[in-house]
Formats: sequence, C-alpha cells, structure tokens
Amino acid sequence: MRALSIFLGLALCLLLSTGASAAPASVVLLAADTPAVEGWPVASLLRDTSKTLDAAGALAAPERFAAPDKAYGTLGLNPAPSWIRIPFRVAPDAPAHWVVQFDVALLEYLDVYLVDGKALRKLAATGRRQDMEGALKGRVPAIALELTPGQDYTLLVRVQSRGPKLLPVTFFQPDAFHQASLVEQMLQGLLLGIAACLVLYSVGQWVALRDGLFLKYALFIGGLTVYLATWYGTAEQFLWRDHLWLSEHMMGISSMIGSVGAYLFVEQIMARPGRDRKFRIVMRSGAAICALSAVAWAFDWIAHLPMIVITSTVGAVPMLLGVPAAFRRMRERDAIGAYFLVSWVASYGGTITQTLLAAGEVPVNFWTAHSLQLGITFDMLVFMRILSLRAKALREAMQRAETEARMKSEFLANMSHE
Repeated sequence: MRALSIFLGLALCLLLSTGASAAPASVVLLAADTPAVEGWPVASLLRDTSKTLDAAGALAAPERFAAPDKAYGTLGLNPAPSWIRIPFRVAPDAPAHWVVQFDVALLEYLDVYLVDGKALRKLAATGRRQDMEGALKGRVPAIALELTPGQDYTLLVRVQSRGPKLLPVTFFQPDAFHQASLVEQMLQGLLLGIAACLVLYSVGQWVALRDGLFLKYALFIGGLTVYLATWYGTAEQFLWRDHLWLSEHMMGISSMIGSVGAYLFVEQIMARPGRDRKFRIVMRSGAAICALSAVAWAFDWIAHLPMIVITSTVGAVPMLLGVPAAFRRMRERDAIGAYFLVSWVASYGGTITQTLLAAGEVPVNFWTAHSLQLGITFDMLVFMRILSLRAKALREAMQRAETEARMKSEFLANMSHE
C-alpha cells in the first residue's frame, strides 16, 4: 500500500506540473504563427453572488474582477454565476477568422460576448440548457469569430451550472480547430467503440450461457459508457441535443446503473460460495441504494446536491469494498485478486483525479481531463480478463467433476464384474 501511495502521489505531481503555465501576459496575442492560443493565462474572474449582473454591468465593473481562485482552467463547484474576462489582441499579420472553443460539455448556461472598443455584442448562448444560437454545435461549445487584424478585443463569458465548472478556453485558427476536433473525436470514437463492443459481447454471452455475471458486467460497463459519452459531449452531440430531460438526467442515471452493475459484479466475483454473508449483504444494499437513487433522480424526487453526494460516496465505493477480498485471493495465489487490484488502482486514480478536477484543485490538461475515461477503459478490459479467468476456472472444475464421475462409474463397473 505504501508503494501505491507513492505511485499515486507521483502521478498527481505530474498532473499538477503539466498544467502549470508560464508567467501570465496582459493580453492574449492572436498571430499568424500561433494556430492555437490558450486564453486562461490572462483570464480574470468575477463571482456574481447576487445573480443580478448583466453583461453591461459586468463590463462596467473591471475593479471587481480578480485572478481566478482555483486551479488552471477550473471554477470549482461554486453555484454562483461567474463572469470571465479575457482581453486579446489580433496581430496585424493575423488572419481574420478564428474559433474560440470551451473544451467542456457539461455547462448548463454559457453566454459569450465580444467587446470591440466600447461596443458590446452577444455572440452565442451555448450551454446545454440553451438553444445554442450562434454556436457551431459540435461536441463542446465553440464559436466562430470574425475579427479585424490590429484590433484589441475582450471576450466576456458568463458561466452558470449546478455541477462542476471547467472552462479551458482556446483560440484556434480554423485549420487548427478542425484538426484538434477530429483528433479528439477519433479518440472518443475509439474509447467508446471499445466499450460498446464489450457491452455487446457481454450481452451475447449472457444470452448464450445464461450466466448472470455477464449481465452484471454489461450493466457496469454500459452505465459507465453512457456516463462518459455524456461527460465528454458525444451523447449530446449525436443522441439528445434537443431533449432537455435526457440532457439533465442521463448522466446521473447512467452513473447509478454502472454502480449497480459494479456492486453485483464484485459481489459475485469476490464472495466465496456459502461464505461472506455480510459482504453479500453490503454489496446488495449498495446496489439497491444506487438503483433507488437512479429512480428518484429520474422523477426529480432528489435535488442535484444530494445526487452528487450519493454518486461520490455510495456510487464510488464498490471496487474499494472488494479490495480486502482481492488481497485474500492474492494470498491464495489466485490471479483474479491481482487483476482486480490492478484495475482498482486505475479506476481509483481516475476517479480521484476527476473529483479533484471538479473541485478546482487540479489543473485542466489532456491527462487530467481524460484520466477518468482512460482509467475506466483500462478497468473494463481488466475485468474482461477476470471474466475469462473465471470461465476457465469453471471449465476446469467441470472437467474435474466429469473425470471424477467417469472414474467412479468405471470403478463401480469393475466392482460389479467382480
């Protein structure tokens, strides 16, 4: 466990260091030789705790803006609306066409304004609960800009959301924007495709073999797949952009379905036949709580904050509860225990990183933003290996039983001849 703690500590230091930025400049410079420029280094923040400011009011109060109080590219879980101010300059040799992208799909309200000199105009309303007018309607919010070279501008952004508020802002030249979008889309397609294949395989095995363990595994990875597709914007992009109820509820429902499958899967894998009665009760109780929470969330019987608490506590511990049994199996030289611990480290690391990211304690970068997805994908593949080991053990047990039955039958036949 000490080695595990050291490993996780080093990983966290790496994540923090990769998000560190250079000394901040006064404005973002958009030049011909800078195909992509991040806006957060010059961003300033105003928390509108009274919820009364409009864009003109925020623009007229520059003294109320201060440096962001959370990690790079994050706003934390503060429910108050936040105004972000990003001054930028277009170099005389720069192209006029740019795209500004906010690489997060979970924001409920995202209003974007452009200040040109003294003129203030609204560019788009591009949150999940808005009509996306003026936006490019891709996986994450992005807006095309028509700018004048040699001119100074200010981007003014209002963010309001009940969940985590991440706001990595990047100015792209069009070619760079399309290239970055396609790379991310390919990555999402690859990881979600792996998960979808595992779901289909598990359902097929359940239908063919009538082994409930495959159905539990399918629930686990199916729920997490929908959760990740919602978190990274692909579900909204392709499945339910115009369905407000699905946008608001599917992330919580899918998370609880994945937790139900995880509780039941870990219970069946780790509990010893005829023993571990308390362990079985705990795991089935956790599955029941998650199932009831999913129903309550679907019918709006519980609010957003209690749902977050349930997801981050009861919904997050099924793997942790299986760790003692995994150590026991390792001591018995059972490979399933070792594989389970390896998968737990991956999923635990991804979950912790995502939790810290949502709270604004670690910076946004490629690795922190994708830590949960990469960890869960690795977890799914290791669990498939565990399924194959269990199937192999069952086959060997059946072969031993058949051999013993044949030997007994032959012995009785020989005895009858005597």
